[in-house]
Amino acid sequence: MKEKLKKWLVFPYPQEYEEAFQRDLVLRLYKSLLGIVMLVFFLLASILTVLLFWPEFIAPPEFIRGLFVIHGSFLVCTVVTIGISVLGRRLLYRQPKLHILLCNIYAVLICLWGSCFPNYAYYYS
Repeated sequence: MKEKLKKWLVFPYPQEYEEAFQRDLVLRLYKSLLGIVMLVFFLLASILTVLLFWPEFIAPPEFIRGLFVIHGSFLVCTVVTIGISVLGRRLLYRQPKLHILLCNIYAVLICLWGSCFPNYAYYYS
């Protein structure tokens, strides 16, 4: 059973191919993933702009502070991710495992944000 599980979790080809595969993956996906993160940034920026200038458009006044905290914290995480991606681009190309780790961390942050937002809306409604 342990060998079958290892077969599914470990890179299936010889070890010398793994780094070349990961480097090629980073080269192919870097721009598209950065574009998606930039799209999320602009979405969050527009939501926060509406929360600042037209809060009654989104929610009742008692929800605005919590929504601002949730979206603002995720905007900060997005800016940090963009900064790491842009400033550390050469490092991410040289060590593709760091790029994969950064993508996984951002995916976990998206999941946390996605679970906090509906729970906050449900709890305070």
